Amino acid sequence: MKQKRPSDKSEVKSIQGKKSYNKDSSGKNISGSDSRRKQDTKINKKSGKPRNTQNRSHKNKPYEPVGPKFPSVLEDLISQFITEKTGKPYQDQIFLDRLRQAIVAQKAAYWREKPGKSVKYGRGYDILAYLAYQVPVYFTQFRSLLQNLKPESILPHDVVALDIGTGPGVVPLAIIDIWKDLKKGYLDIYAIERSVEHIEAYNYLTREYTKDKPDIRIHDVIHDDLTKISDASLAQLPEHVNLITFQNVLAELEHLSIPTRAAIVCSFTKRLTDDGLLIIVEPAEMRHATSLRLLQNELIKNGLNIYSPCAYLWGSGCDPSSCWTFKEEPPIQATSLMTLLAGEEEAYRFINTDRKYAYAILTKKQINACAYRIPRKTRMVRLSHMEKNEGRSISVAGLRMSEDIGTKGMHIFKFCDGTCREPAYLVLSARNRRPGHGALFSAKYGDPLTITGVQVRRHKQHKAWNLVINQDSRIERPDTGGMIPRANTSEPDTYTDHEDHFSPSNSHTNNSDDNFHPVEIITNRTVSSVDRGVGKETKSKRSRNKKSGQ
Repeated sequence: MKQKRPSDKSEVKSIQGKKSYNKDSSGKNISGSDSRRKQDTKINKKSGKPRNTQNRSHKNKPYEPVGPKFPSVLEDLISQFITEKTGKPYQDQIFLDRLRQAIVAQKAAYWREKPGKSVKYGRGYDILAYLAYQVPVYFTQFRSLLQNLKPESILPHDVVALDIGTGPGVVPLAIIDIWKDLKKGYLDIYAIERSVEHIEAYNYLTREYTKDKPDIRIHDVIHDDLTKISDASLAQLPEHVNLITFQNVLAELEHLSIPTRAAIVCSFTKRLTDDGLLIIVEPAEMRHATSLRLLQNELIKNGLNIYSPCAYLWGSGCDPSSCWTFKEEPPIQATSLMTLLAGEEEAYRFINTDRKYAYAILTKKQINACAYRIPRKTRMVRLSHMEKNEGRSISVAGLRMSEDIGTKGMHIFKFCDGTCREPAYLVLSARNRRPGHGALFSAKYGDPLTITGVQVRRHKQHKAWNLVINQDSRIERPDTGGMIPRANTSEPDTYTDHEDHFSPSNSHTNNSDDNFHPVEIITNRTVSSVDRGVGKETKSKRSRNKKSGQ
């Protein structure tokens, strides 16, 4: 039961070489893969099909490996499963043509469906297309997420894992792959899935991948629907679980309210041990990423605690209704099957390598991956108090919650201290960049930063804040020591920020930066997509400078 994030309509394009958020032609905010696709693909009005205005030989040049590789053992197992399922080798041209049609149909169905309706993966080539196109990225991104948690220290010696909406077993395969390297105790894996075809693939892949591994036990998949799971199915689950995972599953439940989705999750977390983790991963698309943050808040109300990526540096919560943040990692190398599918015509439609996803990790303990907390006596200003400080030069602290989403001449990063009511962005003009700003670029997603001397600028149209960094601004990575208990958000907010000593200042600040807002990059550019996209960027740097008076 998986939410499939196709790449054609969910791509994050770049202006002058920098990656950014975007919108599709219908006005929906999107993000995702196929970022190598050229911006000048236009739609033929008569046929409704894309036409390429560039040299095809350049567009379809061989894919160049740039990131991690999907394990060759798993790639071989998928090929073997396909051969056994179809009775034909996966190199067969008739098979490849049918698989291409299935991939295109799935992506078209995703964008055709209304919110609340999931893409159905029924029989035959639907499952094979998922294995060929989606599994390598989803496997690699979850493995990376778990690996970055340092599982050797955060996971107990013996682990009982439950993957809900497992599909063909992407998450279990990633856990197994890490477990082989850890060489810890035993690993028990339970899973729930509603699709019989997915269960067939799950059984083949997981059991073949754990041959000669007696310390890894794969239990029979529970065939049921998580929204109406039966008592008989629940009785098959263990009483205590160390790891519960939902990857690209809860996004399919858009027809259910956030509290209802939280109740479904909590019905399983009752089995979570005190040292266990709940990991939820969703597509990077705006509506799914924002829904995840809303769900995260609801789960906190139900007694869970956020471990990563968010941190409430002031000890109080935020309003996530406008929160759109996701992690981006280097793209994986295309698999052999992707390369075969790519062929020579419109190769980008069948190369799915980008890793962009939103996630939340929660636990029953009051611990957080970010150990830094803002001191009680501080000159830092909360991001929820930007309205009181508009035009002033202030000091702030928060987490870097995006990669650089700016343009060639402007660096932009999403920024959050856990109090935001509206989005906040760090904005640094390339000509103002100094060695003292290095921490901003070396920090990773979710890392804390303290910044002194940023100017507060408001963008009324998009209801967001720019924190403009100038030449004299100082950016530092605070000493976080080690993991510490998360602040209790139910306690009264007793912190003090000394705002009144700040005075307006315009020194070392670009006028063009004052009115510049990253949302202009986000919302004023559309990129063409395979089935229905038009246009290129609609606002150039020159027009922005002209608007700001330069």
